[in-house]
Amino acid sequence: MENNSFEYTYSPQRQQEVEAIRNAYLPKEEKLQQAAEARLENPEASLTELAAMMEPPITKPAMNHRLKKLVSMAQEANT
Repeated sequence: MENNSFEYTYSPQRQQEVEAIRNAYLPKEEKLQQAAEARLENPEASLTELAAMMEPPITKPAMNHRLKKLVSMAQEANT
């Protein structure tokens, strides 16, 4: 099994990617919509802080997974 050590980090480009997919793909997946909105409304928040904002709260790895999925969707949309 491949060890993927990628962790989502905030940047203006990532912010634009999240905004791009929000309109293209959401609200099809409510969990991802909630993650995208939390990131957009709190661009400087840590993964732990964002995870605590979810309803119900989730773990930091789960938040990281959701944001990675959003980035992947954005990258696919831009190709």
